[in-house]
Amino acid sequence: MSWDVVLYDGNGPGGAFAPNWNKSKPTGGTEVHMVQLAEGLAAAGLKVLGISAISTPEYHGATYLPAGDPLPVCKALVTCGISQVPVGVRTDRHAVLWTHDPANGILPLMEHLRYSDFVCVSQWQASRFPLGFRTHVIPAIIDDWIYELGDRPLEKRRAKFVCLSAWWKGSMDTLILWEELKREKNASRLAELHMGSPYSHPPAAQQIVERAGCTWVPLHKPADVVEQMKDAAGVFRVCKFPETFGATDVIAQILGCRVHVLALNGIGALHETLASPVGVTAERRVFDRNFRFGYGNPPDTTRKDYRARTIIPRWIDLLRLR
Repeated sequence: MSWDVVLYDGNGPGGAFAPNWNKSKPTGGTEVHMVQLAEGLAAAGLKVLGISAISTPEYHGATYLPAGDPLPVCKALVTCGISQVPVGVRTDRHAVLWTHDPANGILPLMEHLRYSDFVCVSQWQASRFPLGFRTHVIPAIIDDWIYELGDRPLEKRRAKFVCLSAWWKGSMDTLILWEELKREKNASRLAELHMGSPYSHPPAAQQIVERAGCTWVPLHKPADVVEQMKDAAGVFRVCKFPETFGATDVIAQILGCRVHVLALNGIGALHETLASPVGVTAERRVFDRNFRFGYGNPPDTTRKDYRARTIIPRWIDLLRLR
């Protein structure tokens, strides 16, 4: 059978993607992105097949199958990250969806893709590639239902702040900063921090968070992040690794949350991808001031449009499918 687009992730169990697989466990943004791309292209009238390391046959507009069978003929192939290009595939066009910082120790693993087209999720991320790499910038997709939720009048708890990023990005530094802030004599000392992590957190994460006087939030699936943000006043977190897009922060802003991020090693793409990035800073004094002055203020209503209807046409043009 011939397909318009095949999306392939051969990165092992950690890279599996499919709608039911994603909904069954905490997952990273890349796996969510692959499903959004598959279903957005299918909704545009294309025949789309998604193949991943671990999957069960599914149909959600796009067809999903486990890896192992010979790949069919396709007009366009999209591989993910450092996946090998499948042997014997016949295609007119190949692109690599790349969501990580290529300068973060990954370059030696990319040589087999040296002459591929890399699709980055921000201009900042693309700027991190060495000269000679072919890069294109197409932002990540944010689901329509999240925008629709953000259109409603959400009741916010002025004291509730959330940190819902992967633990390794700066959770321990966030708890230290939170404890320091709580010792100050101002209104924000009444604030509450709700912390969760989709992956990479230690077994004792809940005890660590609760010892710091904060609330641990289990994140069993990606939608749990949105649920926790609905009534939150804002995001409060330290980020030690620059974001290439910052989907969690973008979603927070769509839901009316103020985004307060102290970026210890560079702001990355957040000033590019957020509609209102005033709360994102690399300076501790500025961060503290923004948080104190923002406490109790109305929700943030600024946002950018990353709906599939805006993003998918750019993929169709890149893959020359029209």
